[in-house]
Amino acid sequence: MRLVVVVSIAAAVVVGACLALGPGSGSDCAAMAVVGCSAAAAPLRAGLDVASMAATILAALGVVAFGVQARQHRRLAGSLARTSRPRLLGDVPVAVVEGLAAPAVAGLFRPTIFWPDGLERRLADRELTAVLLHERHHQRAFAPARLAALTSIEPVVGLSGFGQRWLERRRADIEIAADAYAIQAGAGRSDLARALLRLDSEPTAVAIAGYGHVSDLRLLHLLGDAPPPKHEGIAVTAALVVVVGLIACGAMAIAA
Repeated sequence: MRLVVVVSIAAAVVVGACLALGPGSGSDCAAMAVVGCSAAAAPLRAGLDVASMAATILAALGVVAFGVQARQHRRLAGSLARTSRPRLLGDVPVAVVEGLAAPAVAGLFRPTIFWPDGLERRLADRELTAVLLHERHHQRAFAPARLAALTSIEPVVGLSGFGQRWLERRRADIEIAADAYAIQAGAGRSDLARALLRLDSEPTAVAIAGYGHVSDLRLLHLLGDAPPPKHEGIAVTAALVVVVGLIACGAMAIAA
């Protein structure tokens, strides 16, 4: 059984690497892929049904999990919309909500910026502008949908410490990208950082892009002291290469 797994993964890596290198990798790479998949064809045929069933179950669970997130998010966005009133901040339309702790963007397909009533009494003008630019990026980048997707896969991916760190990094990246957009548009790092600390709030169970969700990575980026990138992206890429290779080898096994 171990030999079957080793041969299959080795063949998958060859095919995945060839696919990653692209058509310019030459005929030698293609020949290696054919040989590798031929060697793995027999064990793959034997395990293909089980793998297909497992993949189908995981895909179905992912769809269901995203559906649950979408339903909860729609309820939350609807509740915020019903208690809000429209307002124009500069040329940016927002929905003002009384009692909201911090600005947030909600709505999977039509993201809306929800703005706390009286926020101008809590933040300076430069801080208000920085926060608005940050939330504007969330709106344009459909951050709630991206966060909902991450939350949907968390029950599986978050089982390991590596998976938890990967999810935390992806969420932080969404916030860091919004900060970078605001800085590029003229906001100051110090303004973003001060507003972040003043509006610090706990993350919600529903995927909304709230300004006050503090993460150490985000603060480090704002302070210009970001840690060096880890090799998690390489590990994820390697895993994707293996998965793509397995799929390609599986297709070749069926055709053989």
